[in-house]
Amino acid sequence: MRTKNTPPEAPAPPEPAAALLRRVEWTALRRLDGLMQGAFPTLSRGAGLDLADLREYQPSDDVRHIDWNVTARLDNPHVRVFTEDREMSACIVADGSGSMDFGSSPRTKRIVQAEFVALMALLLTRHGNRIGGLLGGSGNAGWLPARGGRAQVMHLLQQLQMRRPPVAGD
Repeated sequence: MRTKNTPPEAPAPPEPAAALLRRVEWTALRRLDGLMQGAFPTLSRGAGLDLADLREYQPSDDVRHIDWNVTARLDNPHVRVFTEDREMSACIVADGSGSMDFGSSPRTKRIVQAEFVALMALLLTRHGNRIGGLLGGSGNAGWLPARGGRAQVMHLLQQLQMRRPPVAGD
């Protein structure tokens, strides 16, 4: 029990990034493995942002893809075909301020945030996507450029754990 003269309890030391990653992989990714099947279609053309081709309209085409400017110039309907987006760059925005040390003992918001970041980073990088981060804190925000792979996930988690506010009395 805490009285007026006793100092506040120090937050628990952060779990090492490797241990957190192993724990999250075993508990969550094994259960979610079946949901990620078919997340990326094998066709190289589809609904993307980069224009790949213009071709004449066929009855099976979606009318929303008709290019009206080309249709007006050539007097027959043409549709736009786009390159499918195969890679994605995701940015994790994480708070590192002192308010993250609040929570029901022993799980603070900082621990839940680290688990969530680890899970999302693993899910995204499993299929070749890149992950980066904007990691905030008490005056020590930092940008982590997007890269892929397990090493990037480890680096992201280590940077997230290093963004701890100074403890009162230091």
